[in-house]
Amino acid sequence: MTTFVLDTLAYAETLKAGGFNEQQAATQARALAEIIDRQMATKAEVEAHENNLRRDIEALRLEMIPDRSVLLVCARRY
Repeated sequence: MTTFVLDTLAYAETLKAGGFNEQQAATQARALAEIIDRQMATKAEVEAHENNLRRDIEALRLEMIPDRSVLLVCARRY
């Protein structure tokens, strides 16, 4: 779970000040809190994705480096 603090009461009060009624403001605050809870990545999740990307980039980099023995054979022939 992600640790993120959303002051739903303050958010609902802001919505009410903007013209929402009590029920609309409370529903909107709950909905936003649920979305944040479900969709926000944790620091550990971000670090894991970063590590996977670094590993994949390194693997691709190594695939792009030509075989040095082939280069030596070609260089000797010409």
